[in-house]
Amino acid sequence: YALLTGKTPFEGNSPLQTATWILQREPTTPKKVNPEIPDPVEKVVLKLLAKKPDDRYQNAADVLGELEQMSLK
Repeated sequence: YALLTGKTPFEGNSPLQTATWILQREPTTPKKVNPEIPDPVEKVVLKLLAKKPDDRYQNAADVLGELEQMSLK
């Protein structure tokens, strides 16, 4: 997220506020910060940031596979 947008997904005024936002809020979509981000890349980033562990990639190989699929299109 930070690499693509230049920001962190949650920027509270204090560490406690940031931690609360991580637990309770969804991040601003990367494309709202940087409209040049391709849709498939945004999809990967948002899946990496999913609140529920079962909604995230289960390992780095899954992320790599998704990125490789993007490069084939």
